[in-house]
Amino acid sequence: MKSSIALFICLFSLTLAAQQPAPVKAPPAPQAPAAPAQPAAVQVPPAPPQREEGRPVNIRLDVSVIDQTGTGIPQPKTVMVMLRDSATGRTRAAFEDRWISVDARPMLVDGRIRVDLTIQSEAAANVAKDLILSWRNGFSLMLEDGKPMIALETSDAATKRKMSIEVKATIQK
Repeated sequence: MKSSIALFICLFSLTLAAQQPAPVKAPPAPQAPAAPAQPAAVQVPPAPPQREEGRPVNIRLDVSVIDQTGTGIPQPKTVMVMLRDSATGRTRAAFEDRWISVDARPMLVDGRIRVDLTIQSEAAANVAKDLILSWRNGFSLMLEDGKPMIALETSDAATKRKMSIEVKATIQK
């Protein structure tokens, strides 16, 4: 009897195994189309570094305005501005006969000093009538270290009036 029970269990096990569905194989995953060939990468040179901060030196600007009438000795009005390379400065100065405003930006370029400069002047209310009451000039100059340059010069033979603006830039070490 033991053998018939063993035979029955074997047959029953085989029957159950035959009734279970066979494992289904997953279909192969679709393959993506091959990517088109990429052209060779173009080599782009790096951008030059920007010098917004400038070099770590100060530049002294001496701006002199001479406004002379008649034959008297001219009395220059000088404004000194100390700025870092590539920095912008705004200076306002009051004298006995006028106010002078200087806006400047010095930049070291190839061993020279480029200066972008705007100068404005307004005469005081009690000034002699021969002087121009207000004027404004802008310049962009290339200066040698420590050498003055006349940026503007005017003269009027009828009134014997002369005016000039001199700029000097000196690198401070």
